[in-house]
Amino acid sequence: MRTTPPIRPTRALLATALLATVVLAAPPAQAQRTQGTLFVSPHVGVSSYVGDNSGTLLPFEGGFPYRVGLEAGYQLPSSGRWSMAYPTSVSAGYHIGRYSGIDGADDIRQTAELLVRSAIGSGQGELVPYLTLGAHTSLGRVPNPATGERERSLSAGPVLGLGLDVAATDRVSFFLEGTSRLAAGDKASPGLDFLNSAGTGLRVNLRSGAQRLAVQSVYVPEALRTGELGAFRAVTNEAQTAGRTEYRWDFGDGTEGAGLTTTHAFSSPGTYRVTLNAHNRGRTETRTTYVVVEPAAELSLHVGPTTPENADGAVQTD
Repeated sequence: MRTTPPIRPTRALLATALLATVVLAAPPAQAQRTQGTLFVSPHVGVSSYVGDNSGTLLPFEGGFPYRVGLEAGYQLPSSGRWSMAYPTSVSAGYHIGRYSGIDGADDIRQTAELLVRSAIGSGQGELVPYLTLGAHTSLGRVPNPATGERERSLSAGPVLGLGLDVAATDRVSFFLEGTSRLAAGDKASPGLDFLNSAGTGLRVNLRSGAQRLAVQSVYVPEALRTGELGAFRAVTNEAQTAGRTEYRWDFGDGTEGAGLTTTHAFSSPGTYRVTLNAHNRGRTETRTTYVVVEPAAELSLHVGPTTPENADGAVQTD
């Protein structure tokens, strides 16, 4: 009698846990999501069987009801011929799991799937819920009543699920997902069966969705007087980049400032070269402009004799 050897998911569980730890320890991601990119996605979770031939929902008699797998897919672009109303991905995957609740059949089942995942809402932000639709075919082994030998048993049907994607970096996200697979045609059960799973995994995009930092414009005062406080401001695409951006202003008089917006007063007249350095993920964008500083206005006092115009003796100023 030939049986499928049990598969130990310990290494897959440990590898996914290690990757999740690295991802969750990474800096928070920006809201920009990658579109038009290939991706790979390892999965790990628990499985259950519900149908006419089931024992318990989560049986542990034959071992832990695990499910592990790998997907490869493509995130459709946000515009163009293949764009959708909501951010959508298509993928193909292979999974293997232990479904111990199917009486008389081998525990191990292999599944191939074609899936479409569509975001619920805009699909932007750090938390994105999504809907999963697709089709699957599953392979198991059941005993042949006539010969007693184990023979292959194929089932197929639609896939339906819900998930939540959590952005970790501009290229990696962590997700939680629950799916149910309607399995028809399985020799282990004459009716309709459901192969269910709940788990987690990582999605690694092969291309970053973050844009390179760009300083779009710099606003400085056209002219200042000595001692007058002026506002200095930059406009960048920081919201579409990843990582932290640092802004340093060099006012050309030996002093510096920080931030996207800052203020400064010059103590001496002259023409000053003002430089902004914006630094993001090893890339520095520099913009230079000039500010003319004029001497402060002089205050002249004229004290004259009392006249009908200033009979109260007030001091006149120019």
